[in-house]
Amino acid sequence: MSITMQRKRTEIPENILIRLRRQLIGLTTVLLAVGAGWLGIVMRPHLGKIFMTLLAAALVWLVIVSAIDFFRDR
Repeated sequence: MSITMQRKRTEIPENILIRLRRQLIGLTTVLLAVGAGWLGIVMRPHLGKIFMTLLAAALVWLVIVSAIDFFRDR
C-alpha cells in the first residue's frame, strides 16, 4: 500500500455512534462538574474579593455614566 493511496471509508453503525455520543456527553458532564468543584475549592478564599472588585467596577461605571448624563446639555 503506497502512502498516497486513499483508504476505504468505513461507516460506523448508528447504534455505536449513539452509544459513543452518550458516553462522551456523560464524561464531559462529569469532568465539568469535577472541574467546577475543584475551582470552587481553590477559589473559595478569593471569591469575596473578586465579587467586591466586580461590584466596585460596576458602581464606578454607573457613577461615571450618571455624572456624564447629569452634566450633559440637553
